[in-house]
Amino acid sequence: MQEIADNSVKSPSELVTMPESTKLRIKTPLYLAVMLGMLAFSCKEEIKFPDEPTIKLVSAVTSVEQNQLGTDVNRTVLTFSFTDGDGDIGLSEVQTAAPFDFNLFVIRIAIKDGVDQNPELLKFRIPVLKPSAGNTGIQGELDVQLDVISITFPEDSLRYELYLLDRALNSSNIISTSTISLQ
Repeated sequence: MQEIADNSVKSPSELVTMPESTKLRIKTPLYLAVMLGMLAFSCKEEIKFPDEPTIKLVSAVTSVEQNQLGTDVNRTVLTFSFTDGDGDIGLSEVQTAAPFDFNLFVIRIAIKDGVDQNPELLKFRIPVLKPSAGNTGIQGELDVQLDVISITFPEDSLRYELYLLDRALNSSNIISTSTISLQ
């Protein structure tokens, strides 16, 4: 067997030879089209919402607990989702004068023997909520805890309605719970 000494430096293309039919050919226009298509589909599209806030009831969970005095407290936690197209939900600490003193309104409607009694308006403040980077709209969920002390509430059941205002004073829709039985 005869050895052939070849001390010349070979280029990578000389080391591997493939038949012409098996070589991978990338056509520049096709490659660019595929890459641009992938880039376009990988970008998140901004979701658009109406400028007026919209809310939906997610859940109303009730429980009976005892306060520090041993009195039964009917606790309801309302969870609702919200959207707002211009992202202006919430009040800053310096916004305290009407009409910017409150921005979440809950109407507690007491029910006795199936008849609605006088509704009670409860007012709350939602702090400023910031949209995520690159978005003007905002969406999320909020919880509101509402307590009723059984001794001071002679009615047998109640329901809640709620709505919110954004900083442009746009009102959301009104959502309602079903009737909640008190124990």
